[in-house]
Amino acid sequence: MEETKKCKACLQDIPKGAKKCPHCTADQRSWFARHPILTVLIVIFGLPIVLASIGSSTSDTETPTNNTSTSNPTPNEPGATIPTNAWKYETKTDEFSGDTQSFATLISSNELEFEFPYNDGSRFVLIIRNQNDGKGEEVILKADKGQFLTYDESIKVRFDEGEPVTYNITGTDDGSADVAFIKNPAGFIANLKTSSAIKIEAPFYQAGRKVIYFDTLGYKGLE
Repeated sequence: MEETKKCKACLQDIPKGAKKCPHCTADQRSWFARHPILTVLIVIFGLPIVLASIGSSTSDTETPTNNTSTSNPTPNEPGATIPTNAWKYETKTDEFSGDTQSFATLISSNELEFEFPYNDGSRFVLIIRNQNDGKGEEVILKADKGQFLTYDESIKVRFDEGEPVTYNITGTDDGSADVAFIKNPAGFIANLKTSSAIKIEAPFYQAGRKVIYFDTLGYKGLE
């Protein structure tokens, strides 16, 4: 049997060596593989700039500030209000096999900041998927930027103001670090259906544990 992996975009099974998804045509290569010339330029011109900024920051003298500001919260704080879409529902049919998959997706209500090359803000998508293969529904976290740590790792989830619940997570077969599968999806979905908001504390590569917020009110389940 041919080895397969999950498409980075539509998450359908595709040949392990495929550079493009045969279903949605999404490029499966890394950003650096898709942009070899830019990668070389970043290395040549970006490194001196980074080194210069480090030297400059260590020589500057900081001016004390008054921390009584009442400015708006940053995107990482619970009070942040970044416009997001409500739950979206979709059913996809494979043109070749005729198999159908059902999806419910929700965009995070906050952004997380990571170091280069994942800077400039990262949003997340909570995905509920049923491949109608008798295995039940799956719960997936997908990052716009950044890398999850999934080997022998777990996340903590607070449904509304309840106590944190721990769920183990796992990665994709091809090792894609921007996707994490939540184990015990049935328990997660049962809590999700009665919640209006959730907070997910997840582990990230070279960034520690950070919190993602979702406004989950109105989830009606997959048909």
